[in-house]
Amino acid sequence: MGLPAPTLSLLRPGIDDHFSRPTIPEILESLAAETRAEYADWARQSAKLMRSRSPTMLKVTLRQLQRGKDMSLAACFRMELSMAQQCFAQGDFLEGVRALIIDKDNAPRWIPNRIEDVTDAMVDAFFRNRWAAAAHPLATLEAL
Repeated sequence: MGLPAPTLSLLRPGIDDHFSRPTIPEILESLAAETRAEYADWARQSAKLMRSRSPTMLKVTLRQLQRGKDMSLAACFRMELSMAQQCFAQGDFLEGVRALIIDKDNAPRWIPNRIEDVTDAMVDAFFRNRWAAAAHPLATLEAL
């Protein structure tokens, strides 16, 4: 008797279908429209979870995945260092820590609170290079 198939492998076709959409609103719409019995509960739970998260960070994460798929590991690390700095400056990371760990009220007040209000400029701020190429703390990462 073998082990049961891992859940992820069973869900992979649904994941690939829904998360191949180019925007967060389209991903959420796709999840909401799921009617296949084998994916319906997962899709509903996924959409519910996504709607509870920072709208800004949903859009940032999708952009990160889209950009990072064609980048070297060193370039990804440089991009992510800038992103981490912006996470603190933007405030949703700290708000999530407050809501889930400090106050434990589980009621984060995201800025903005709706996915429709997250602008491209807000997302672009996470990908702005904060250093001249040679001055970047990870500039020589490929040489290591």
